[in-house]
Amino acid sequence: MINCETYAGVILFHQQLCGSFNKNFVKDLNMESGESLLKKALQLKPQNRFLLVDGLIRSLDEPDKEIDEIWDVEAEKRLKAHREGKTQGVSFKSVFGDDL
Repeated sequence: MINCETYAGVILFHQQLCGSFNKNFVKDLNMESGESLLKKALQLKPQNRFLLVDGLIRSLDEPDKEIDEIWDVEAEKRLKAHREGKTQGVSFKSVFGDDL
């Protein structure tokens, strides 16, 4: 699924490469190989490559509400146990030492 930020990155990529936006470009993306897209992307200015990469990474890292809910419950359990004295904290120094 392409989110708005990814779509915006793709549009910028296309405009930078072609000088204008062709509405068939998004359809054509499905037909183009990753290798040819990479060659085109490498021709972009650094800031536009960043936008493209950022948009692609964000499209892969979509939150999972079910997992977030599980972690919310787990975090609350751990915080409650700590506040009730059922767990013991560990000092920063004992974990990371003096080198940091």
